Amino acid sequence: MDVQQDVEALLRGKSRCLAQLVEASRLFLESVEPAPELLGRLVADFDSRREESFRAVELIDRRINELSPHLPTAGDWAATARAVILEQQGLARTLQELDSRIIVLIEKARQDLVRQAGEQNRARDRIGRFRSRTGPESGEGLDRTL
Repeated sequence: MDVQQDVEALLRGKSRCLAQLVEASRLFLESVEPAPELLGRLVADFDSRREESFRAVELIDRRINELSPHLPTAGDWAATARAVILEQQGLARTLQELDSRIIVLIEKARQDLVRQAGEQNRARDRIGRFRSRTGPESGEGLDRTL
């Protein structure tokens, strides 16, 4: 295989990885937007799949950068490569938009957890104050003497 074919294969692979990232993000949003309570259960798996895809994209980019000095900068091949790169930029923009929506969902879930934790702390404080008011002067000792 020559350098052009190697880079074409790498570009196709990168496009597949980006498309998989977009699809995984869409599926995640479709699952979580209508049922935010699923976020906690699904986010770890989603994050690990994304991490694998981003690692693959990083490796592909590294290899393309190694081969790029040996590529022609004009001609049909260069035009095809530019078209693929433009397509990848579109996928990256779509992924960025989906990520923005995911971040909003995660932030909302975080705020809900903080709010719930605050409510639990306030309830615990109320119970503690109630318990501290009940004691021997409240009549508990009378039960034992009767």
